[in-house]
Amino acid sequence: MKILIQIVTVMVIGAGFFWGGFPAALAFKFPVLIAGVITAAGAELAVLIVVVMGGPLQAVLRRKFPSWIEKTEKGRVGVIWQKYGMPGLGLVSPILPGAPQAALIGLVLSASPRRVILWVSLGIIFWSVAVTAGLALGIEVIAKFIQ
Repeated sequence: MKILIQIVTVMVIGAGFFWGGFPAALAFKFPVLIAGVITAAGAELAVLIVVVMGGPLQAVLRRKFPSWIEKTEKGRVGVIWQKYGMPGLGLVSPILPGAPQAALIGLVLSASPRRVILWVSLGIIFWSVAVTAGLALGIEVIAKFIQ
């Protein structure tokens, strides 16, 4: 039961803040590869929840927060959206706005749910592999340095 609570905790942290999932998993003494998988799974689950709830949420946001949408379209995320579209937003999603936030932004800016899931998932996979590899290499270098 304890391990299940730890996994759910890491997934929830990874869903809300991608970069927070890795240190949380390592604090629970998960191996680096497992830390990457659990964090990615949490982020992916959050994206799927956003996409499933996206239709009604999109309508509410467009009606109640038009200034937020305008600010988003003209801000840093909007620049990425205008220049690279959903592929660009999806690939930077874990590092810039966050995966669930990028999914919501993509839906509000009229991307199809399939494209949102595809590109944000690719971004999650890319950054999970990159961070997991970096952590594994860093831990190995530190271990050799200490010896």
